[in-house]
Amino acid sequence: MTAESAKFKDTAPIVSIQEAREILGINNVFGPEEWKKFFGDKFQLTDIPKIHWTKTALSNLPIKQDHFLFLGLDSIGGEPLNVATWYKNYSGDKDPKFDGNFGLANIRAEATCKLRWYLMPVGIVKGSENLKPHPQLLLLGQKYEVPTAIERVAANILYYLNNNKYLDSGIYAARTRDASGWEFGSAFVTPVSVRGTHKGLFIGDGRNALGEPGVAASRTYKWSFVTELN
Repeated sequence: MTAESAKFKDTAPIVSIQEAREILGINNVFGPEEWKKFFGDKFQLTDIPKIHWTKTALSNLPIKQDHFLFLGLDSIGGEPLNVATWYKNYSGDKDPKFDGNFGLANIRAEATCKLRWYLMPVGIVKGSENLKPHPQLLLLGQKYEVPTAIERVAANILYYLNNNKYLDSGIYAARTRDASGWEFGSAFVTPVSVRGTHKGLFIGDGRNALGEPGVAASRTYKWSFVTELN
């Protein structure tokens, strides 16, 4: 095998979910098997999208934190998988659940994940708490973006199903890309943030006595196989 062919093999697109489990950890992957396990016959997807990132990319992630890889769905059981569906499915007293419905209306009602794989660091990006948005974006670099609120809600629910704790279970909330006005009759705008607490998944503006929220991150989807080779 030549050096060039060895490089090509090492960076070849992942075609096996098992390889992702070996790299990231069994409980850090939520794929078709997990969807079937927790949602039963509601999960009917047969054409499973391929994992976008290469083996080399998953093994050398720029943000040096544990990462959670999950298959995002835009619908399940014939229903759009938006915040209303998530809330309906997890409105009971047992975790995963929501900490009331405060803030749910501030996520665009029709928004869903896209039908693709998502790769997110577990918890906020380290060192991003109490920073303004621009310095937070600098921490993310070019290969990450800030996820939407519904993407982070889905990540927290699915991560809990695998790990019995929320993706954002630290003391700081995780800021998302979405923003909302929180004061009635005013133009005051704050970021929508997500945090798992002992009461469930809380959606709010993230501000508390601890300061401003940290930032959530999601690996960008535009980095192709060719990009990773260069």
